[in-house]
Amino acid sequence: CWNNLSYTADNKDIAEVWSHAYKAIRLANTFLANLEESSSEALPEYAKRFLRGEAFALRGFFQLFLAKHFGLVPILSPGDDYAGTPGKEKAQTYEDMYDLIIQDFKEAAENLEWEPRNGEYGRCTKGMALAYLGEALMWKAYCCNQPSFYGEAKQKLEELKNNGGFTLQPCYGTLWDYEGVWNNETIWASVVENKDWTTLAAHPYCGGDGLVSLSWEWFASFEYNSPESFDRRRDRSCCYGNISQEEMGKFKMVPDAYYDGSWGRNPFIGENLGRDTTFHVASPHNSFVPSVWSTKYWRTGRVGSENRTILYWKRYADVLLDYAECCARTGDEG
Repeated sequence: CWNNLSYTADNKDIAEVWSHAYKAIRLANTFLANLEESSSEALPEYAKRFLRGEAFALRGFFQLFLAKHFGLVPILSPGDDYAGTPGKEKAQTYEDMYDLIIQDFKEAAENLEWEPRNGEYGRCTKGMALAYLGEALMWKAYCCNQPSFYGEAKQKLEELKNNGGFTLQPCYGTLWDYEGVWNNETIWASVVENKDWTTLAAHPYCGGDGLVSLSWEWFASFEYNSPESFDRRRDRSCCYGNISQEEMGKFKMVPDAYYDGSWGRNPFIGENLGRDTTFHVASPHNSFVPSVWSTKYWRTGRVGSENRTILYWKRYADVLLDYAECCARTGDEG
C-alpha cells in the first residue's frame, strides 16, 4: 500500500507512529507538571533546569514529527493528555501549531547546555534544541508564507554553528563506525543494540533480509569518473543486485560480477529485475523493492546486544544544509 499510496487513515502503521508520538508527548506533559510541583530540597534548581529543558526538547521533537507527517494536528499543552482531553481538536492554523512547537524548542534551548547532562550522550542538548528550532522556524516560514522566519532560523542555526563545537566527519563512511556511534557530527540520534534489527536492514548478499532499500536515483547520483573510480561514499554505503550492463551504462553505473541476482522492479528504469521477470515466484522477502541495499545498518564481528547501530535523526550536515537554505532565502548567497 505504501508504493501505490493506497493506505488509509486506519492503517496500522500510521496508527502506531501516531500513538507512539502522543504517548511520548503525554509523558513529557506529566513530567513537566510534576517537576514544577517538586520541592527545591528534593530536586535542586540546576537539576530542574536540565530536566525541564529535556522534557521540552522531547515534546517539541514529537510534536514536530507529527506536524511534518500529518499536517494540522492536536497540540497537547502541559496538563493535556488523550485520557483527560480525548476531544482535543487539531490546531486551527499552521501558525498556531508551529508557534507552540517553536516555543518548546526555545524553552529547551534556554534550559540546556551544549554538553549533555552528566556527560551522557543521548540526552537532549542546547545544540539539539537549536537545530530543531531552526527547522521548525523554516517550516513556519514555508507553511505560513512568512519568509521573515527564514532570517530567524538562520540566526539560531548560526548560533549552533559558531558555538556548538560540531564538525563534519572527515570521511562519510566513518559515520557508521563501531566506535563512532556518537561522533562530533551527531546532534541527535538513537543507538540501537539489537542484531535482529540490523539483520533486517542488510543486503541479502551480506546475509541479511534486505528490507531497507535505496533507490537507483540515489545510487546514480554519486560522482562518476571512470569504471575504476567512483565517489567512494557510494561504495561505503550500499551494495546491489545485477541488472544488464546495457541498462547500467545508461546511468553510468559499473556492473559488479560478484552480485549475480536481484529482486524487485526498478523504479528508475521501470523494468523487472533478476532472473524471474514474471513475478510468478515471490522474492525471498515477499517485497519487490529496488535492488540497492544499505550496508550502513549491517555489522559483522559482533553478536547479540553488542551489535550497535546508530540511527541518525539530526546530523551537523543537516544543519549546514538548513543554514545554506536560509542564506539563499534571505539573499545571503555567500
